[in-house]
Amino acid sequence: MDQKKGYADRYNKALSEIRFDVNYLEKIYSSKYARHFYKDDEISVFLKKWENQEFKTIVNPTYNHNVSFLKTGKTSKPVDYIIFFVPRSGSTLLTDLLTNTKALGNPIEWLNPDMFKYIKEQYGYDPANLDEYLKTIRQEQRTANGVFGIEIANHQFGIFRTLDEFWKYFDKNSKVLFVRRDNFIEQSISLFRAKSTQTWHVRNTDVNLTQVNYDGDKLIDSFNTIINEEVNMINWFMDYNIHPLILTYENIVKSHTDVIKTAASYIGINLPSNVKAKTSLNKIISNNEAHELQTRFIDEYESAILDKIKSLYERYTEWEKFFPQVLKRENFDLNKFKALNNI
Repeated sequence: MDQKKGYADRYNKALSEIRFDVNYLEKIYSSKYARHFYKDDEISVFLKKWENQEFKTIVNPTYNHNVSFLKTGKTSKPVDYIIFFVPRSGSTLLTDLLTNTKALGNPIEWLNPDMFKYIKEQYGYDPANLDEYLKTIRQEQRTANGVFGIEIANHQFGIFRTLDEFWKYFDKNSKVLFVRRDNFIEQSISLFRAKSTQTWHVRNTDVNLTQVNYDGDKLIDSFNTIINEEVNMINWFMDYNIHPLILTYENIVKSHTDVIKTAASYIGINLPSNVKAKTSLNKIISNNEAHELQTRFIDEYESAILDKIKSLYERYTEWEKFFPQVLKRENFDLNKFKALNNI
């Protein structure tokens, strides 16, 4: 296309941001029309082009960067772990706590597209493809004792062609942690607020929540997003016979020290008995308006909320067999859910 055309900037922006599902591309390129006009090696080039494009354009909220890059030097025997999480579950607080031990890697969202941009701007590193990028961070982002960690959201799986491909890049012996939240209503309101105010994290200072206008449609959308992501994650664990350490938001905020000790023990790293938890993240202080949002949301959508939870708890019957130590059926009684979520 002529770069001098009036629409060139919009065209280039669209070209840089457009993203296609790999399964869709493979379906198109395997059609008789594509096979008629292009050879296999040409089609492979086309697929590779979009694979690299996909690598650069995953969508996720802006990340509050706190990272140093390509600095760790020699390490001892490598140890890898992966933190999977659902939105507003305290995962960023957890990764900050783990990073500040100086012994548990730097387990941030390395697959966040803002991280790619940040690394390029700050360090001049612009990897050619996903293979190179993941190989580099797994080599360079280890603490001196050889530990590497990464935090991954459900939607970031889209960067991989298949879930099987995911394990090409990570050690299958990696320890897996899953961060979730017991109180789905508060979690939904937190996600709604974060999206509305674009305030995802606060460092080094307490702030009161910015006032937001009630929007029931967006709140129920946040609620459904959280439930669906939790279902997708646990189904994936079951499909691949992964038994993660499950940590909850409620436990993370209750005792920072206890949670880093629990995580370190599970990962296989011995921390000093007197280790102290450190974080620059502050909890965003709730206010009366948050309570009003919750009350109105429940009043307006109680039936829809409970229908979704009933469906979710039906799945827990199956999950209970897989996670007996955590997902016990008595923990997912609707009356308990109502009490926990103030319904």
